[in-house]
Amino acid sequence: MLQAIKGKTGTWVLRIFAVLLIISFGAWGINDMIVGGGLSTDVATVGSTKITGREFNERFRQEMNRLRQVLGPQLDSAQARQLGIADTALDSLINRRVLALEAQDLGIIVGDDQIKQAILKEASFKNSLGEFDKVVFQQVLARNGLNESQFIHGLRGDLIQSHLTGIIAAGSTPPNYLADQLYKHRNEKRIAEMVVVTRASAAEPPNPTDGQLREFHKKNAAIFTAPELRDVSAIYLDPEKQAEQLKPAEERLRDEYESRLSSMSVPERRQIRQILAKDEKTAQRVVERLKSGAKFADVAGSETGQKGDATRLGLLQFNDLPKALAEVAFKLTENGTSAPVKTAFGWHILLVEKIEAGKTPTFEDTRAALTRDVAREMAVDILVKLANKLEDALAGGAQLEEAGTTLNSPIRKFTGIDVAGQNIEGAPVKNLPKDAQFLETAFATELGQTSDLLETAGGGYFILRVDNIHEPKLKLFAKVRADVEKSWKINYRDEAAKKRATEILDQVKGGATLQSVARKNSLSVAVSKEFTRFNQPQESNISPTLAAELFRGRRGGAAMARTQSGFAVAQLKDIRPASPGTDKKGFDELRGQLASAIGNDIMSQFNTALKTRHPVKIDRGAIDRLFNNTDGRR
Repeated sequence: MLQAIKGKTGTWVLRIFAVLLIISFGAWGINDMIVGGGLSTDVATVGSTKITGREFNERFRQEMNRLRQVLGPQLDSAQARQLGIADTALDSLINRRVLALEAQDLGIIVGDDQIKQAILKEASFKNSLGEFDKVVFQQVLARNGLNESQFIHGLRGDLIQSHLTGIIAAGSTPPNYLADQLYKHRNEKRIAEMVVVTRASAAEPPNPTDGQLREFHKKNAAIFTAPELRDVSAIYLDPEKQAEQLKPAEERLRDEYESRLSSMSVPERRQIRQILAKDEKTAQRVVERLKSGAKFADVAGSETGQKGDATRLGLLQFNDLPKALAEVAFKLTENGTSAPVKTAFGWHILLVEKIEAGKTPTFEDTRAALTRDVAREMAVDILVKLANKLEDALAGGAQLEEAGTTLNSPIRKFTGIDVAGQNIEGAPVKNLPKDAQFLETAFATELGQTSDLLETAGGGYFILRVDNIHEPKLKLFAKVRADVEKSWKINYRDEAAKKRATEILDQVKGGATLQSVARKNSLSVAVSKEFTRFNQPQESNISPTLAAELFRGRRGGAAMARTQSGFAVAQLKDIRPASPGTDKKGFDELRGQLASAIGNDIMSQFNTALKTRHPVKIDRGAIDRLFNNTDGRR
């Protein structure tokens, strides 16, 4: 909304409106506008406590970053909100808060010693010796975007919740009978004999008559119907095209080079190995053996038990190591070893295997990239001004063509485009704006109407008018006769294969064996691999549809299902019941899954009850303001 208002303040109507706003600010004061008009930034009240906008924003960003790992870095906050991430973040904060309040009422406290013990026991913070390693601890936190205080605060909350929810989890053990029956249902295996009647094995189709083809064309209208097509006129302010016309000044490029230099530079990195000794005596012995020519890996194994890759810290920058170790490691020469360095975790002896010198690109190295990026930034700034001029022209009553002439931006005409950006022949329409929003807008705008001026993700702008709509209609038989005949012949073979497979199925159901029927039809019988209700290995050649049919019948029963090449007929050969007693690991895993599911259901009900004890009130307005402010700053 802020962006839309900014784009329209160039019009004379909004200039008058702006003057009135300025007068009102003078009379009423602008302080409230600066600080948010006195409106709260707290997004929710839980009991007597508040969930602040800062807490919500941090949680939302964490969830969004997690989603970006799946959907890609282009995901923005508006898209994440549409996907429900804001609601998910808020729900997790509320659930965490009601549990914390309940724990407080019950007097559950987690002291610093419990925090320390939890950190020391955490496997992901241990080194190759199985001991807590602060270097590893800091690296894990950094990879997850946390500092130490944030982690400890979150861990304290987790421990408090675990004390409270542990009682619930203890009561979520599934009944033995339920686990036993579910295991048998999920893991029962079956084997079938199968033949496949392929379309290719069917007789060559006869040449269809004109009447047959016309009837097929009519009955399968959906196949031969052209989609809705639209004729669109548009003005597209393309930042890429605009950038091609610009030549940034040398001074601007050099300023950009200086501002980017730190991010473009590659710091020195070193391939480092470490032997971690428990005491100074061992450390000195390690150093003496290394000086005498012993191999680093041999000394590590015999003196401390570190073997293989356990001594390798990897290719590291200075800031990747604690300062005390970094200062030593980055003074060593290549293949040099250090004297023992004492830290809280023991005595470290470091070996630098390789040094990669830092690199700082010259201005000329980056000139081409800087020119491209700066030109594009300049183009985006120019297009903002052009977009304002365009809106001024349209607000003054100009038609799209007249407005385009004012900007020296020709109207683009697109005739007969479908929702996928293709023409009636199925070929891509040339010169369409690449932003997906363009086609979405073209098919959401009414006939004869002009859309709003919209900004693309790449910094461009477009506005369009729908000139004509061609409703979906059956393609003329004369134009698609060849396609109709091709489809008719495929269908003929398909029906022939289906008829033959049905005859085989009927004979098997009538008491014949699949083997005997297959011999009469010159078909080979394949025996499947074991398959279950929920897992059909590829080598079993059993489709999920066929498996479902076979699990409905008894031994000797038959079923038929479509395959990619035709139709399969299968007869159930063997049923192999599952026995929980012979698969303790699998049975225990299933019990764990059931316990987790039951526990989750109980926790959901428990949370609902807690929200009655600690009432929750959500301020949707505060959430909207947070997003609007973020979007406005962007």
